[in-house]
Amino acid sequence: MKITHDWRIQPVDWQLWIDKGLAVDGIGGVTLNYQFTQSDLQEEALLLKGKSPEEQEQIRNEQVLARNAKMKALMDEISFRFPCYQYEDSDELAYEGQDWDFFFWCQDLTPPLSGRDYSYITLDANDHQAPQRQEQAFADLLMLLEELCGDSPNLHVNVLHHLRYNKERYQAAIERAKRELHGRLGTFRGVKGSLELTAGGDLLFVPRRKRKEPVKIGNFDMVRQLWIIEAGKAGEYLCLD
Repeated sequence: MKITHDWRIQPVDWQLWIDKGLAVDGIGGVTLNYQFTQSDLQEEALLLKGKSPEEQEQIRNEQVLARNAKMKALMDEISFRFPCYQYEDSDELAYEGQDWDFFFWCQDLTPPLSGRDYSYITLDANDHQAPQRQEQAFADLLMLLEELCGDSPNLHVNVLHHLRYNKERYQAAIERAKRELHGRLGTFRGVKGSLELTAGGDLLFVPRRKRKEPVKIGNFDMVRQLWIIEAGKAGEYLCLD
């Protein structure tokens, strides 16, 4: 079994959010992918040699079904240990509930075959559960996969990472950023203006040219600008692009 860790859905400065104490690295989902090895492909080539097109198609379909059976058996074991939303046809789990651990998804087989294609499976977190419970479920899942498939050369597991924000610290950083940025000068898409905090708590970039509409500054961008100021790297005009 091969396990890879994927941080591509993280913001480019994800490590900085962790270093600042506003977030921790978490897992948002896992993909399970059955891939034929070079040895499998060589064996297939020998089986196909000298066969008619119809016989070759039959052989390929049999191999797809054999692969599918292996992955379904694995998924049956996973769903026995971890309730998976929409895995069972008679699923009585409520999407808004906390009594399931993973959101199951896979594609369908290509005709003439029918049914689910278990060769590529995604298991996503249940966002209705507490973050600690979600992380524990993924940790236990990876342990189970190691136990069941550790010696498998075919199973590829991709762990999708995402940030889990500390809500209290993140909100405190937003409020601090609003106070610090209010009244500052900035540029947005080449236009100069100033940052103004509204009575409703929104931070707006207000262009000097009155004919241009104000632009609301997002929370993430506010906090990033705060860090630039605190690091002493801010110029007279903050670059808001």
